[in-house]
Amino acid sequence: MKNKNDNIGTNKGKRYRVIKNHRGIRKDLFNGKYEAYKTINGTRHSAYFDSLVAAMKWRNEFHPTLTNANSEMIGNINTMNPNMNSSINPMTNAMVNRNLLNGIDPGITFQEVWSLYQKFRFPSLSTARKNKLLTRFQFMDRLLDERMANFNPTFFDLYIEGKKRACLKNLNLRRYNYDFELEIVKNIFNWYRENYDHTFYNPILKRHYVLGIIRRLKKVNKKMPPESLVLFFSTLPQFWRDVAQFQFFTATRIGEVAGLQISSIDFKRKTVTIENNAVFNHTGDKHIIELKPPKNGESRILNITGQLEEILRRRLMENVKGCTYLFNINGSPLSYRQCQNNYNRVLKKTGLYQKGYRSTHFLRHSAATITREICGGLDYVAAMTGHKDMKMLQHYASLSADKFQMEASEKLEGFMRGLTNGSAGSAGSGQETDIVRRPLSLVENS
Repeated sequence: MKNKNDNIGTNKGKRYRVIKNHRGIRKDLFNGKYEAYKTINGTRHSAYFDSLVAAMKWRNEFHPTLTNANSEMIGNINTMNPNMNSSINPMTNAMVNRNLLNGIDPGITFQEVWSLYQKFRFPSLSTARKNKLLTRFQFMDRLLDERMANFNPTFFDLYIEGKKRACLKNLNLRRYNYDFELEIVKNIFNWYRENYDHTFYNPILKRHYVLGIIRRLKKVNKKMPPESLVLFFSTLPQFWRDVAQFQFFTATRIGEVAGLQISSIDFKRKTVTIENNAVFNHTGDKHIIELKPPKNGESRILNITGQLEEILRRRLMENVKGCTYLFNINGSPLSYRQCQNNYNRVLKKTGLYQKGYRSTHFLRHSAATITREICGGLDYVAAMTGHKDMKMLQHYASLSADKFQMEASEKLEGFMRGLTNGSAGSAGSGQETDIVRRPLSLVENS
């Protein structure tokens, strides 16, 4: 016979009230506690909690493969006792959480998960992304033999502290933090949870990013004013001036400049097609390892203007026979390190490096912002940069807050001045003039 108090999934019972949008959780109206329940392999498990948050956490993270001691701490599993003591929530208690197993499978190691990740996730990643993951894999070397069930926030507290101590012993310190490495591990954990074990909770927390800070990042400026650009261009040697000005006037990425093929230039139609993006190796001199379509997957056909034609023809005249790359040094395509070093050398020479300008990408940001200022709309910027995402487009071509503030203040002053002048010539003509002239008196009368 069905128990009248057991009304799972319905609101008809008088003792329990189902919590909307929270599957497997209901409130006991007799004692005010929240019951979380779930059925695993045909066996029902449940526990009572004082708060909805604790009940949600238990339902997301509980599995019967936990040790008996852990099960006792979570609650009297497989019971329906509403009078149990639920004041201890092990998932929010660091001392208890340190002893809990994480996930269903207590035996699977991180090495096995990493192998699965490479097999099934790597094919969808770009070559550059895969190379970067493999290069930064050193951070995860001591994690390989660990069991996934042993990973919890306390484990990574100790792990990051150890990595940080080892890093600080290095006199040639270049690292700022472990943000990228933590993001890699976090992504692997999320992938594992989504595809293999929904009970596994990700132990990487915000505090680990803070703990991994070695030194503060220096502020990087991405939008150079026109006067500084003129100084930067004029100080570059001719070859690198052509590279930089072509990148600026086409608002391209440095990979698209380095990967530009002579066959992409059509002087008859006066067009150049941005269809090849150079993928650089992540280590060493960062040479080109392959050519791929641009980042958004689509080619862009740009019209050749006067200055662009000068640059293109000059590069073709100095081109080494047989080299298909327009920008090359003695027949060899550019490496990212060459571009980076030559740009930075001039930035330091002109004092712009000290103002926060670095590497190569500032030219694309600067071109987008100046285009918006002189043309007045994002449509022009989109045509230059090839962006389709409006949010990213606004990020690239956002105008200075000072410019907006000055324009807004001047318009506001002009608006109020117009009201004041208009009221002076029509004093006593109506209530509207009086409102403009004596707003405080109206407030007092009201």
